[in-house]
Amino acid sequence: MNIAKCGGCGVQLNTPAEMTGASRPPCPECGSSSRVFDDTVVETIEMLDSWSMKHRRPGERQGKKKSAIAESFDGWEYNRDENDWVRVSRSVDRLNDWYRETITTRDGRILRDVSEPLSQHRGRGAARRNE
Repeated sequence: MNIAKCGGCGVQLNTPAEMTGASRPPCPECGSSSRVFDDTVVETIEMLDSWSMKHRRPGERQGKKKSAIAESFDGWEYNRDENDWVRVSRSVDRLNDWYRETITTRDGRILRDVSEPLSQHRGRGAARRNE
């Protein structure tokens, strides 16, 4: 909302902001034709948190890279089907051959809930690219 105040004494005026100096009526309090305009802008910023971890044993390598024996991710990912951010909780346990993933919308709807042996996990994400 744009508010006009007298530039001389600061009293709030009902003068339209479009009026220029020559066409503005003088301030009824002090007679000045200068104006100060206050405007308010409101912005909203939304922050979504995420974390991930990889558990590696010191010294063990698979090729040039140390292989993770366990990985976890919990946080927000953009889902194109939902056209919105969804909460993803994913765990990969290579020692115990287990995969767990839950994907939930902001309103609590569960899109995916999988708990299965990692060796049987196929056709999604990185597993899809390896087939």
